[in-house]
Amino acid sequence: AYAAEVRFTSTDDLTQFPDNQSLVAWADVVFLAVPIPHMLPVMTEIYPHLSGKVLVEVCSVKKFLIEGFERLQQAHPEVAVGFLSIH
Repeated sequence: AYAAEVRFTSTDDLTQFPDNQSLVAWADVVFLAVPIPHMLPVMTEIYPHLSGKVLVEVCSVKKFLIEGFERLQQAHPEVAVGFLSIH
């Protein structure tokens, strides 16, 4: 059996990392689950650090986020990241 350790960042005292990049450095799989207005800014912030990771986003609105991901792929071709978009 595989035991996964779940950790998170937040804007309050419960956060387990000082910033999102530190969490991405620690994780193998990153779930992007933030309010819709923050999805693209957070994805843009962490994208350069996602090489060798899997990014899973759970946003209810897709088009702008998938287009943003495609732009980030073009801007950072050195980042090899798996991407799952859950509908």
